[in-house]
Amino acid sequence: MLASPQRARLCLFVFIALASFARAQDLEPNTPPPFRFVCQTGYSERLCLEHSTVFQALLARFQPHSFREPWTWVLVPRGAWPDIVRRLGHHPATPAITLPALHQTWLDGELFGEASVRQFQLREYWHIDILHLREVTVSHELAHVICTREAADENNANRIGGLIRANASSPCAPTPDRLRQLQASSATSSKLLHPASRADKPRAASSTSPLPQ
Repeated sequence: MLASPQRARLCLFVFIALASFARAQDLEPNTPPPFRFVCQTGYSERLCLEHSTVFQALLARFQPHSFREPWTWVLVPRGAWPDIVRRLGHHPATPAITLPALHQTWLDGELFGEASVRQFQLREYWHIDILHLREVTVSHELAHVICTREAADENNANRIGGLIRANASSPCAPTPDRLRQLQASSATSSKLLHPASRADKPRAASSTSPLPQ
């Protein structure tokens, strides 16, 4: 999910308020050097390592070899994510937010952990299993990262994310034939990671749900 320019100042405020408490994680050997990984305050050392390992392994699968600019990926711990997306004006079911002006992507850390209530809520809203949601989330945000201009539209980001999952050599400049294939194959998932396009409400957002209303 891309943060709109109108929210840039608020995004910057949130980052300044939280980033000083983040802990850096070592890069995996097969991860491009410009990438930096941090866990926001509230993470235990064990969970930070576990979640970042799952995330980095998934990111490495998509081979973002064409990206050369520094970028920071921030994992947000349990309980903190709903407040962040609410303050930035996004839907509670949004699993990640990319801030191009700051060269940062913030992700709901629980997406990369063991089964939890939050994962159940995400699965109920998006109607896909968690392993698939992880892949779609990471590839979608990577589309915003490596194809900033082309993926400014959320639907385009979904299509480019599909190319990234397919390990296309040039996801930012797909051929017309490849685009037609993606449009056909993504017909059932064109609303992924674009909560504003959904007409229904999250089924998990009941009076007992911790999701903010």
